[in-house]
Amino acid sequence: MRYGRFLREVKLLVDLIGLNLGLLLVFQWKFASWEAYYATENLQFVLGLNLAWLLAAFGNNIYDPIRLVPFEKIVNSLLNTGILYLIFVFALAGVVDTNLDRLLIFYSYFGTYLTVVFFHVLFVEVLHRYRSRGNNIKRVLIIGRDHVSEELQEIFGRKKHYGYKIVERLSFSGLEDYDTIQNHLMGLITEHHVDDIFCSFAELNQAQTYAISSFAEKNLINLHLVPDFKRLTYKSVKLGNIDYHPVLSIAHEPIEESFIRIAKRIFDICFSAGVLILASPIYLVVGVLTVTTSKGPMFFLQERVGQKGKLFKIIKFRSMRVDAEKFGAQLSSDNDPRITKWGKFMRKSRLDEIPQFYNVLRGDMSIVGPRPEREFFINQIIEEAPHYKRLHKMKPGITSLGQVYFGYAENVEEMRQRLRYDLLYLENFSFFLDFKVIFLTVMVMIQGKGK
Repeated sequence: MRYGRFLREVKLLVDLIGLNLGLLLVFQWKFASWEAYYATENLQFVLGLNLAWLLAAFGNNIYDPIRLVPFEKIVNSLLNTGILYLIFVFALAGVVDTNLDRLLIFYSYFGTYLTVVFFHVLFVEVLHRYRSRGNNIKRVLIIGRDHVSEELQEIFGRKKHYGYKIVERLSFSGLEDYDTIQNHLMGLITEHHVDDIFCSFAELNQAQTYAISSFAEKNLINLHLVPDFKRLTYKSVKLGNIDYHPVLSIAHEPIEESFIRIAKRIFDICFSAGVLILASPIYLVVGVLTVTTSKGPMFFLQERVGQKGKLFKIIKFRSMRVDAEKFGAQLSSDNDPRITKWGKFMRKSRLDEIPQFYNVLRGDMSIVGPRPEREFFINQIIEEAPHYKRLHKMKPGITSLGQVYFGYAENVEEMRQRLRYDLLYLENFSFFLDFKVIFLTVMVMIQGKGK
């Protein structure tokens, strides 16, 4: 632990080295010389890039010295930082007086961002390997004998790269005397040189919590109170406050963060516009085949429920006969006679979903999110699973985690089963997960495994 307090500064220095090395490589490629990097007329741009990265990085707290961060969370933070960094770079290009052309500025962004990500991930990997070999270790005392403390012990034993060594696990069950608890803890701290204390919050009463927290504060020990949320449907929590009173908000979801909503919207617009423009010849062919292989219009419009329960018209290439629901609302099935021959191919390759990129541009939908359903079926799902309403916190998507791993639902019971995947996405949202879902969706389209 001797140099552990400098990890934030070292990580920052490594990232800045990567950024400037990336810019050097871009200038070398463009001008066949390193001199452009040092040129006085480019100095403002070079310094501005460094400042832009620092603002974006600190805005996403990627230098917070937190050990218990999964690798996918690190990747997600870097993706969020990259989006904010892009905004700052183009804002910089409009403010700074530079002779560099816009294309070179674009290359500079990608060159610096990619090298920073490489250096950052490399540093994290080296640090994890360093800790796995018994270096930069924190000695940990676990208080509790329930399943929460058992899981902590198992996690710290299995994930050596966190750098936690358990010196003892004990329980204060039945013990409430303030001085007795403090004296017992002092003996353990003196004997084992404990750095952190982890407590199963459910096993402590008010007197024990006060005694332990008071001891940790007086002796400069990091205290972590681990609650048990196993019985709750909400996994995400956020610590806030009302005046000076701390408040733990259990219903908070990652997607409710303002920055994440804005960044996701920017990505949706750029991605949808790019797809609609670049693949327009394919859409024209699909549309023509739709109207020539069966009677009826090219597009199919249907009312669906979107974010916050707002109704909107979803648009798809028509894959069924025009009289498909003359007997009322029905869900499709594998051998549905209402689906046309061309419609079956479109559904397997997901080509019928293409017009929904227009819904995304309108703001009704997102690229990735829970699939929008009709109000008729939602009312039935809510009777059995009231927490379905949580999905209305975000915009529905063209594709989803449930769509990839479960597929289309043929009845309300299957809709309820698919709900598990959609809630998993809601609770664990990240841009890394979005890219994963998009990749898996493309694989489904290529392999024709949709239904």
